[in-house]
Amino acid sequence: MTVNPLFNVYDIFGILFPGTLALLLASLFYPPLWSYVAGGGEWAKAAFVVVFAYIAGEVLSGLSRLTIGKLRDRADWWKKVSLEAHKARVIGLADSHLPDASEEGLKMARFDLAYALVWNRTPAYPIFIARSDLNRSLSLLSGIATLASLAALLGVPLSISLSTFQSLVFGVISGLLGWLFFWRSKNFYERATRVVYCAAVQYFAEKDASATGGASIPGS
Repeated sequence: MTVNPLFNVYDIFGILFPGTLALLLASLFYPPLWSYVAGGGEWAKAAFVVVFAYIAGEVLSGLSRLTIGKLRDRADWWKKVSLEAHKARVIGLADSHLPDASEEGLKMARFDLAYALVWNRTPAYPIFIARSDLNRSLSLLSGIATLASLAALLGVPLSISLSTFQSLVFGVISGLLGWLFFWRSKNFYERATRVVYCAAVQYFAEKDASATGGASIPGS
């Protein structure tokens, strides 16, 4: 029996890292939080910080999925193929999963159905989707940082005193970073879906070749 590890690279870079940044950003509005996160070297305190950072990272991931994710997911590679390719994939998914399902239902679930067929053929997918999710969370965090700079301009007291110029610079930089992280999130999401759909096309081609008596697969 294979036992999956409790934590993996995604937990560290996709959850803990942005969660820690979220705590540091929150400390701008609640100064005692900064002294708790950055101060002291007690093991008990460090353990609590890790727990709080993980929780903050999960919350940030969920919020970014509901906001930034709605825009990011439009980069689904399925939309970049021809109408004929659309139909071929829908037919292939129907034959492999639900022959009686509606075409609209298959289109809505196309990615999950395709990934269920080829998950063992797409080792790059988890890497791409993890990097996409990380940049998605960082994009939302940058947007929140931009709002924090606006709050500073409006006179909201922060734990770090910023001049008007510094607040403007902080807002512009965080805004630009937010756009960059969003672009990278879309890029990695498109690459993640592309490897799955391409693997599904190969799967369907192999299946058709097997059904026709082992005819050669185009491109093989």
